[in-house]
Amino acid sequence: MPPIDHVAPPLDQAVLQVRSALRDLGVLDPALLFLLGSGLPTWCESPQPVAPAAFLREGTVDLNEVHGVPSLWRSCKLVFGSITTSAGPVPAWLLEDPSLDSPVEPGSAPFERGFFAWVAAQAGARIMVHTSAGGLVANSELETGDLCLVRDYLNLSGTTPLLGIGQSKLGPLFPDLTRLFSQSLLHFATERAEALGVKATQSVIAAASPVSLATPAERAWYKTAGAEAWVQGIAGPFLAAAHAGLEVLGIVALIGGEEPTPGADVASMLLASDAAAAGLDALLAELTIPAAEAALAARDELA
Repeated sequence: MPPIDHVAPPLDQAVLQVRSALRDLGVLDPALLFLLGSGLPTWCESPQPVAPAAFLREGTVDLNEVHGVPSLWRSCKLVFGSITTSAGPVPAWLLEDPSLDSPVEPGSAPFERGFFAWVAAQAGARIMVHTSAGGLVANSELETGDLCLVRDYLNLSGTTPLLGIGQSKLGPLFPDLTRLFSQSLLHFATERAEALGVKATQSVIAAASPVSLATPAERAWYKTAGAEAWVQGIAGPFLAAAHAGLEVLGIVALIGGEEPTPGADVASMLLASDAAAAGLDALLAELTIPAAEAALAARDELA
């Protein structure tokens, strides 16, 4: 790993510093990152592998104790371990994504919203599985409790974590977004959801502003723009992953109806999350091995 250079761009300095600190704490370098805006799956909590996830948990790190971690992420815990595959164990990180529903702190750098995509990529990750919760657009054919498998997205948030990182050596000045989403994992997730009896549709997602529920007019506009659901703050991790060179599988649990209930939209969304949680958890378990195998293959191609 190159030494931390005092003249390196702030993103590069922060990423290399945190990666070094994690290594010093005994955290395995990952091939696969689960960045989870919907919460950690139940199978990662077990000290023994749970079928079909095949994930062996090896440790947890409180990020508040890791020097250099941006304040946005300090309340999170990083779970690390390995996934058993036919090609051998594949190291993986699991981490909740606080950027989707956290306000932007004064003085914070835009890159902090997708920070751990860069850290994981620099440590060796090649695939990112991202989950989130979102809402329906107007006149949608989807329903609350369904899952959306992201095949593309519209950044309508007015924000980007790439602002001000033109001098970074961690990725290209203009990352290629045409190959951001893994087509092989998208296809596999569609097949496995059908086998599980979980309704999952390949969809275009509107990336809405962080910390802001969509108005009825916005939901109608998202539909006109070509989106089938909306998620607040999701442009951050997606754009960071593109810059870092990660392929992405994005899964959105639909917990917001197309017509919000005045004065009770948040409460209704929380209740609806229970309907989507079981299906999302089951699908994530089914995806661990193919995602790990895809990450291993991608890493070997670059070796």
